[in-house]
Amino acid sequence: MPNLPKISLTRNQTIMVLGTIVLIVVVFITFKFFGSKNPTGPAVNLSVWGVDSVDAMDSIISGYETVRPNVTVTYKRVAADEYDEAVLTALATGKGPDVFLIGNHDLYSRGQLLAAATPAQVSLSGVQASFPQAVVQDFVYGDAAYALPLYMDTLTLLYNKQMFDQAGIATPPKTWQEVVDMVPRLRTTDEGGQITRAAIAIGGSDQSVDHAADILNLIMLQNGAVLANDEAKPSFGRTKEGVAAFRFYLQFADAASPAYTWNDLMGSSLEAFASQKTAMVLAYQRDLAEIEERAPFLDFGVAPAPQTSLDRAVNYPSYHGLAVWTGSRVQTWGWDFALFATTNSAAQGGYLAATGRPAALRSLITLQQKDPALAVFANAALTARSWKMGDYDKIKNIFSTAIQNVQTGAKTPDIALSDAETQASQLINR
Repeated sequence: MPNLPKISLTRNQTIMVLGTIVLIVVVFITFKFFGSKNPTGPAVNLSVWGVDSVDAMDSIISGYETVRPNVTVTYKRVAADEYDEAVLTALATGKGPDVFLIGNHDLYSRGQLLAAATPAQVSLSGVQASFPQAVVQDFVYGDAAYALPLYMDTLTLLYNKQMFDQAGIATPPKTWQEVVDMVPRLRTTDEGGQITRAAIAIGGSDQSVDHAADILNLIMLQNGAVLANDEAKPSFGRTKEGVAAFRFYLQFADAASPAYTWNDLMGSSLEAFASQKTAMVLAYQRDLAEIEERAPFLDFGVAPAPQTSLDRAVNYPSYHGLAVWTGSRVQTWGWDFALFATTNSAAQGGYLAATGRPAALRSLITLQQKDPALAVFANAALTARSWKMGDYDKIKNIFSTAIQNVQTGAKTPDIALSDAETQASQLINR
């Protein structure tokens, strides 16, 4: 045997090699959990609709057609702001896609359109092993999966580094109490006491606070509130934890509170952050591009969302998953595609690289934890928590109205939240 040259790997190369080995092992374990058997059969035409470009979906579609040569995938891209209406209209006429996207809060509102995966295709243990707990809370009903995630975004804290330096604050807040303590140091007012710069954009309705309902849900979950009971009926208005979280949120827009720093007259929170009218804002990873486009020279940092307790981190997710239409004539193949698209590490890696999104697949979350641009989101995904709601858009309006009712003095926080629960309960069709 000839003498081979000694190979010396750098630390990064070693990590890449180990990462590749891990991905191979995870692919084997994942397909074992989910029970994929590399089926073959007659020629199949599979229709898939999404919001991503064809290039972004290429690694998934080409990879799938390679391992399933009898299947031809026809992909249609629909503009994100037109997607839901276009899909629902198509499905109503019986001409919809076999596989389509649903939001992580859409299980109840889309339930009648969704074909559940069989246990042989997707097992509960497989979902739990491959994805964060939030996926089970969002996409699993009973023991059946109704969708699987393509990625997972989470709320994080954006902060203006220059404003923090000027205020003598070295690091972003880790807890909500630290946020409250920072308000007097970061907030500025004019001679008439009007806010000229907010410390943080929070406390208002969705008229001014982007993701207001999500932020409120985050604080409720962090506070230990049970947002829905075992029968999926909303319960956030009946617990002291829910009411306490609601009151905590409202204080930031209460002129009588020491924490007052925001109101609904201040415009969009994301715009305010981009124009340096607030030192902090809660936002998703998908919001970063918009902020950077509006303010390309803004020096800001991305930090984990503040916590109620550092001993038990809770974060809030927003993402889309692939689901199969109950009217599809190729449901088995539809689920086979959804499974491949969301659990094949190579296909997912290509998709995430093309879109820049945070991962939902645990094996890729591990890799993204080493990526400075995505580490905050990757870590947050593991502690993300959610709850099944009847109709996400209506829930957002219900929470926003509850906030406004307190701000105008029409209702007390307790009554406003109780009424919101009653309205949310009416959205659950059992």
